[in-house]
Amino acid sequence: MKISKDTPTILLGENKESFDAPIKDLLEKRGISVYECPDGIEVVRKAFTESPNLIIMDAAMLRLNGYQCCRVLRSNPVSASIPIILIGLPDNPIDKYWCMASGGDYYLQRPIDPEELNEILGRFLDTRSSKHRLFLPNTTENLTDISILTLANSILDRKLLRAEILNEIFLIDTSSITVKELINATMTIIHSLFDFSLGVVLFIYWNTAELFFYLNERLDQERLDNAKIIMLKQLREQYETYIDPNQISQNILESDQMKETTGKAQELYIHAADRKLSPCMLAFDNVRFEKLGEEEQETLKLILDFVHGVLERKLLFEISQQLSIIDSVTQANSFAFFIKCLEREMENAGRHKFPISLFTINISNFGNITRDLKTKQKHDLIRHIHNFILATTRKSDIVARRTVSSFVFLLPFTNLKQTEGTRDRIVNHIREKLSPSLPSSIQLKIITGICEFNPERDLTPEIFITNAEPKETKESTEAEEPLSEKTVEKILREGIK
Repeated sequence: MKISKDTPTILLGENKESFDAPIKDLLEKRGISVYECPDGIEVVRKAFTESPNLIIMDAAMLRLNGYQCCRVLRSNPVSASIPIILIGLPDNPIDKYWCMASGGDYYLQRPIDPEELNEILGRFLDTRSSKHRLFLPNTTENLTDISILTLANSILDRKLLRAEILNEIFLIDTSSITVKELINATMTIIHSLFDFSLGVVLFIYWNTAELFFYLNERLDQERLDNAKIIMLKQLREQYETYIDPNQISQNILESDQMKETTGKAQELYIHAADRKLSPCMLAFDNVRFEKLGEEEQETLKLILDFVHGVLERKLLFEISQQLSIIDSVTQANSFAFFIKCLEREMENAGRHKFPISLFTINISNFGNITRDLKTKQKHDLIRHIHNFILATTRKSDIVARRTVSSFVFLLPFTNLKQTEGTRDRIVNHIREKLSPSLPSSIQLKIITGICEFNPERDLTPEIFITNAEPKETKESTEAEEPLSEKTVEKILREGIK
């Protein structure tokens, strides 16, 4: 049958054994032309050669499943813009997640509801006339079964490689290492992706800066000086920030597999954040970014963005220690520094889609507990609380003291369920250690709040913290005697003499 140009066409990938509704009949009653495909390979082949207006396919097809087909179709300009509807089991959040993650546009549950099918057909087909085809159907490329399977496997391999690299960087980030060790580890990973002789990291804070040169080849000082000049020029042009070259400290890190120099200096590829001022810039020589394919560019940018965030977080933490932003005795972060860290984590989480969570702990009857205590007993209690808090947190977590009895915790790369476990462990530890030292007539009251970051809701650090506050009303918290920061630090300092 010859199909009119005005007739909408749908490619139907149908697993005959699992479909329980005559979808083809429903489609043809609407005057839609249907290409039937018995398996995933045929779906890909027909999509490339016929360029239909819409693709509907079972998630559980033979040879290539629906998710694999989605990835292949989204990787080719011929089929990248074709709407895709996947059909799967009802009440299955995993299938629905993979439908969207693989590039699907809609997840249709079985058994098929004709009214729902008509509604989504209207939604996707009514917009087809406004979508211009930028690419003609592919009729010349080799579309054998083997070539299609090879394409699907190569796409999966690339995605697995990307996920593996990001996971390695994540593991490095959560370990307790110095900035130099972190740069060494991340540069080693990046070097496994592409060959470069010189990697540069520029840290900027206030009116000073620090440069790290990572060498895979033995380079002379002139090469390093030229790289420094280029980085500072980029800093002035992109961020309108001037740093005196004489105020920059330099560090040279060498690869474990150092080679002799292979030639002249190559042009530097500089990777900088899009925001107004980031405390970190990365650069690599011998990287021709503009000559990479679109997917390779996307992968490289994703990985370098992730490394960027990891280095920024480590930099802020080490600077805070040098400038005594962290309490010198308790090692808990000051609240001002905590806000800076939280702002950075929120930005990175929104950009890279990884979870972060907050929780708060407040000993609500602290004022009542300490009212009848002698000064020494009260000071001992304050020291105990701080020690218990710090003894149960991970080094990768950030904890700030807001008052003598109130703390807020930031847990990077941690979802709500994991955070609940950490919170419960800390609360139980405080109860276990603190309760025996209290009079039998007093019961410890601890209230907590918890929240996982939602970029659409938590627009500022202050809003995020507010959403993590305990749900109890303010009246439920008994007033405590206010103590200044200096007084608290003095109390804690006396405890370690």
